[in-house]
Amino acid sequence: MSPDETAAAILSYDGHIDDLPQIVIDLTTTPHENGVIVRIENYLNVPQRAGPDVHVVVANSRTERMLSRLFTGSGGKPL
Repeated sequence: MSPDETAAAILSYDGHIDDLPQIVIDLTTTPHENGVIVRIENYLNVPQRAGPDVHVVVANSRTERMLSRLFTGSGGKPL
């Protein structure tokens, strides 16, 4: 993330500069009779001074289209 985006995330979600926010793409796979089900979560992880990290999910149709093309191109089918 750019310095401006990082600063905005820290200020907006009460983060701190000792542990910076990060963009996370988490893939989970589950075996299925016809192959594998892949679940993707993408979010902004903002560490807090105290307590658990805040996960900020932002809907992004561009990212969703890109991931859909990736799975379709590799023989998968988006659900």
